Amino acid sequence: MKSILENARRCFICNRKEVLQKHHIIGGPRRTMSEKNGLWVYLCPTCHARLHNDPTELRNLRKICETKWLSLNNNDLDKWMRLVGTNYLDLIPSRPKEIKNNERSCS
Repeated sequence: MKSILENARRCFICNRKEVLQKHHIIGGPRRTMSEKNGLWVYLCPTCHARLHNDPTELRNLRKICETKWLSLNNNDLDKWMRLVGTNYLDLIPSRPKEIKNNERSCS
């Protein structure tokens, strides 16, 4: 399937048109699912390497992809979760649990 994020064969990040590589937004064992559902973009080698070395940028691309997929699928988050298994739009860095004062003094 063609990419849901782009129509032209160019780097999704810098718009370069030569020497492109396909980047599956949901990779690893879910690469085939990404291919089948258009969850991929073209990247130039420089942007591709940078993306794989920057977890924040990778997460941002996944958020863009999820937003687009939801807009094409009636905002069906349950379907996205069955397909991908992670809601990237809802990822909030975990905070330490608050320590509750159980009314004992340290003296």
